[in-house]
This record gives sequence, structure tokens and C-alpha cells, in this order.
Amino acid sequence: MLYQPEQTSKSLVTKSTGPGCSSIAYGATEEIGPFRINRGSNLYLNSFSWNIEANLLFLESPVGVGFSYTNTSSDFKEFGDERTVMRENRRESRENRRKSRENRRELRGEPSRDREENRQESREHRRDIERTVEKAPSREPSREHHRENRRESTVEISRFRDRRENREIGREEERSREKRDPTRKVFLVPKSILPYLFFGHSRYGTFPQYQYRDFYIAGESYAGHYVPQLAKKINEYNKAFNKPTINIKGFMVGNPDMDKNNDKLGTITYWWSHAMISDTNYNLILRNCNFTADSFSKECNSSIYNAAADFGEIDQYSIYTPKCVRMKQMRKAVLARQTTEYDPCTESYADIYYNRPDVQRAMHANQTAIPYKWTACSDPVFNNWNWRLSDNSMLPIYKELMEAGLRIWVYSGDTDSVIPVTATRFSISKLNLPVKTRWYPWYSGNQVGGRTEVYEGLTFVTVRGAGHEVPLFKPQSALILLKYFLAGKELPRSY
Repeated sequence: MLYQPEQTSKSLVTKSTGPGCSSIAYGATEEIGPFRINRGSNLYLNSFSWNIEANLLFLESPVGVGFSYTNTSSDFKEFGDERTVMRENRRESRENRRKSRENRRELRGEPSRDREENRQESREHRRDIERTVEKAPSREPSREHHRENRRESTVEISRFRDRRENREIGREEERSREKRDPTRKVFLVPKSILPYLFFGHSRYGTFPQYQYRDFYIAGESYAGHYVPQLAKKINEYNKAFNKPTINIKGFMVGNPDMDKNNDKLGTITYWWSHAMISDTNYNLILRNCNFTADSFSKECNSSIYNAAADFGEIDQYSIYTPKCVRMKQMRKAVLARQTTEYDPCTESYADIYYNRPDVQRAMHANQTAIPYKWTACSDPVFNNWNWRLSDNSMLPIYKELMEAGLRIWVYSGDTDSVIPVTATRFSISKLNLPVKTRWYPWYSGNQVGGRTEVYEGLTFVTVRGAGHEVPLFKPQSALILLKYFLAGKELPRSY
């Protein structure tokens, strides 16, 4: 879904949290898009939409998220990325050997195996389509279960792999480059990045005015993994061209997963410092958990789980705002006591809106009549994700991209207890960056919007009173944040 302001502005790709959650549901209609959904399942204008400052492109990934779908039921069992660096190197060696064999076959006048493989895959694909309808997984809404799984998980996001399609796209790109310059080193684009890169090229083909413009990426939560990973691969991809079409300049992430051990220690610290857990449970966690280990022991996980019972029925993504109460009378009473414009039930409105047949027709969505309801978060995607092979830390990628000159901003809503501000500060401290501009309060309107510290290569920002999804809770502050990020300027010190 693409939104654009004037023809001269920058481009911003945004991806929501997950894995398995919709950028359209969260980013476009809860946070930064031109419209939001009200209690009556209707749209109203968002005065602080990010398309005031940039062209917005919302991506739904992996397959199965939002209205995206697949005709191959086995795709729902293949989420994640099982490759390590060693496996990727072996893959490159195998690919080079395959190409050598193909070249020898062509010199001998023998038919290429690519054609034989394509025929076999076409037959398999047809069989998959025939089996899809009766085997399609259920996606009835169960967001509370999904959110609980995300809270209890101690591992970060892995990447989506699409074995058959991405291999063919990769081969086609390799052949294209060889024709342009046979001596040029072939750059093997990893499977996880292909959908983004080639969607970008397809978009530029349709909208050539976007070529070579300043290009940025933004996201939140688990985007602390896949946004820098995406930026890294685009940066590597660009090195293969004299004038790349994806003119990436930087990225911005909010309340992000950055480093497993520091994130977890920072989260526990936040719980205790904000009176969410008892001294007894806090000390028990410190006694049983080794925050420098690659994995946590059963005793550690049990201590963390028991401490979470101290929270009570709160919204952990925004600890000082009321939780959405489903019962109509109670919800009315809660909303009547609110002192801000934030509606704790806003997440449920998207479920109603995007399941409306007239909305789906207007969006040209669900034209294949998928046999399940639209949901903001997909349980099949989350439950089938391969967590074990997720990288523990993104800090090496942050260092690499800072050295490459990309602009990097990390912001944190200070009332989120899931990936809290303390977790982000602990992770950033491990980068050992020289301070360029010391800690100071920045302003949104005539109020303090938060605090910021500027390092060499990275800017850290807190957003006062915001939860996990900063633009949802503090839309004006979030828009100011975006404006100064795109301009490469420090946040305002006064109003």
C-alpha cells in the first residue's frame, strides 16, 4: 500500500512488528497512515500522518500476513530462516558448481537442466494448489494468545524463506548481470531480502519518478532485527552497481529488539524500577539468570514467568493506560475516565473494518476468497516461526552500517514494558559509541517530548508517555521525530 505527498519527497518503507503482524493494521491504520479507524468501523483523517514528510510504502510479509496468501499449503510450515553464514557459503559454492555444469552442458549442445527443473516444479505447484483449500490453516482471531506468546518468547525474529520462487528470481538476476558485464562478481542476494528488493524494482518500473530518491526504512519491536538486516543487504546489493536504484540513506527503529541478553536484563530492570514486580521475585531472577549466556536455564525462565504474575491485568505495551475491556458497560466506564485521546480498544477496530466485504472490494483484496478471516496478527505465521536460528544480537550489523555512513536513529516509548527504554539503553551502551551531543530534553509543542543523546553514528531518543507503538500514543511527537530524522537534524531544544 503506497501513500505519497508531493513529488519531491523522500521514500520510507515501513514494516510492523511480528512475526506475523500486519503493517496495514498497525502501521497504516493505527499509527502513521493518512487514516485511522474509529469505534464505528469508519475512517477518519490522521492529522499527524507520516506521509506529510515522506512517501510511505507498507509491506506485508511473510506470506500469510494480512491479505497476503499462498496457493502452497506447505508454505505455512516454512517460516523463518535456517541458514547460517556457513550454510550460505556452501550454498554459494553449490551455485557456482551448478553454473559451471550448466555452461559445460550448453557448450556440448545439451539442454539446460533449468528447464527440466521448472517443469518438475510446475507439476508440484499444481498438485499443491489442488490440496490447498482443504488444508488451509485456520486464522480465527486469537490476538491475546499471539501477544502472550510474544511476551513470553526470549528469542528474536528469524527471516522468511521462500525456497522455490526466490531461487528462480536469484538466477534470473545473476544471468542479467552476467550479460551486462561477464567479469563482474555475481552477488547472490539472500532469499530473505529478495521480496523487498525486487518489489522495489517492480515499483520503480511502475513509478519511475521514485528512482534514486533518498530511501529510508522504519519499523518497531522485532523490526530491530529485520530492519537493520534489510538495510545491510540493500547496502551490500548496491555495491554491485555503479548507480543503484535503491538509494538507501538510513533507518529508524522504535522499541526494538537489539541484543538478546541486554534486552532481557533491561526488561527485568524496568519491571522492578517501575514497581511492576516484587523485590523477592526480582532478586530471584537475578540469582537464577545468567544474562551473558546464549540461552536461559529452566530456573531462569520459571523465575521470569512467576514474576510476570505480579503485573496484574494491565497492558504491558503501555503500563499507565487502561486495558481494553471487552464488556460494553465496563469499557464505557474506562473510556470516560481517560484524560488522553488514546483508545485502548483501537486494535480491535481493524478486525471489524478489514473483514467488511465492501472494504475488501474497495481495496481489491481477498479476491480469491481465502477460507479464513482477516486478522491483525497471524497465529500460523507466529507459531510456525523457526526461532532457534535467530541471531542473538544485531549490534554487529549496527556497527557495520554506521561505518557505511547510514543514518541510524533508535527511539523508545518510555511506558512500554515489553521492550522498554532500559533494554534499549543497555544494548546501545554495548556499542561503546563516543557521545557527540550529551543528554538533553527535546520539545513537542510546548511540552517536553522526551530526551535524546546523540552519538557518533547513532541518535537515541525517548518519547515521554508513549507505549510500544509510539505514533499510536504520541502522534505529534512521532511526526516531529520523523521530520528531524529525515532532515538529519538534532531534535528541538525549545518550543
